[in-house]
Amino acid sequence: MHIVTRRTGSSRLLIVLCLSLVLALCGCGTKKMTLPGRSASEQLLISAAADRAIDGSNVFSIRGKKVFFDPSAIATTDKAYVTAQWRAALARQGALLQAKEEAELAIVPRAGALSIDRTIWLFGLPSMTLPIPMAGNIELPELALFKMVTHTAVAKFAALATDLKDGSCVFETGQHFARARERSFWFLLFGPFTFSDAAKNPQKPFQPDSQH
Repeated sequence: MHIVTRRTGSSRLLIVLCLSLVLALCGCGTKKMTLPGRSASEQLLISAAADRAIDGSNVFSIRGKKVFFDPSAIATTDKAYVTAQWRAALARQGALLQAKEEAELAIVPRAGALSIDRTIWLFGLPSMTLPIPMAGNIELPELALFKMVTHTAVAKFAALATDLKDGSCVFETGQHFARARERSFWFLLFGPFTFSDAAKNPQKPFQPDSQH
C-alpha cells in the first residue's frame, strides 16, 4: 500500500510538471498599438494634393522682395502643414520672408478645398441586417465578387499679394486644383490590392545657386 502511494505521488508530480511545461510553451504576448484619429494614407493623400496645388500656383515678381506671409485665410485641419509648404514655396522662388513691419508685400493664400472624397463600386451583395422572426436580427457580411474603393484628395489654392504701404493689389495667382488618389480592389473575396499616386513626383531638394 505504501508503494502505491509513492507511485501516485510521483504521477501527480509528473502531471504538474507537464502541465507547467505546456502552459509555458503556450504562453503568448500581446502588444497594443494606439491608432490615431487619421490614417497615414489619409495624411499622405491630403499632403500630396496640397503640395501639388501649391507648387502649381504662379507667384509673380517676388524674387528679392521682402514678403510678409499671412496664413489667416487658410482654414483647414492641415493648416500647419499648408502654411509651412507655402512658406517653403515662396522662399524657393526668391522671396525674403520678413515680419510685417519690415516687409514690402503681404501674400495671403486661401484654400478653397482640402479634403477627401470616397467612392465605392461594388459587384456583389452589400452587408445587410436580416430580420429573423422570433430570433431578432442577423448581420450578414458583405459578399464582394468585385469591389473598388477610391479615395481622392482634392486641393484648391489661390493667393493675393498686396502692397503693405497703400494696400493695392500687386498680383493675384490663378486658382489651382490638384488631386492625389488611392484605389483599393477586391476580386472574388481576395484583397485589398491597393494602388496610390501619393508618392509620385516627390519634391526635389533645393539649394540656391549662390550657396553652391
